[in-house]
Amino acid sequence: MGAADRTIAVIVVNYETAELAIKAVESVLARCHGGRRCKVHLVDNASPGGDAVRLAQVHSERGWGDLVTLWPRPKIMASGVGTTWCSTSLLHRMIRRIMSSC
Repeated sequence: MGAADRTIAVIVVNYETAELAIKAVESVLARCHGGRRCKVHLVDNASPGGDAVRLAQVHSERGWGDLVTLWPRPKIMASGVGTTWCSTSLLHRMIRRIMSSC
């Protein structure tokens, strides 16, 4: 398996810092990562100021498409829990894909 066959997953957790989270996503997408595909998972941790709406708006405006997956949380969690929640969801998806190809 070559570098181009691998995907890097980056998780960005946001809480009331939408503009900073947007800059983080743009920074990741601007790099080539050694020819590897890169997928960004942007978790909004139930920000009270409308960050989830702002992030969805920017996602659409900038055409991030499948490169960025939005994970809006309806209930606030500690940032470590938000990362673990997203990682666990990604792991379950990967296991389902592997099991379905057997």
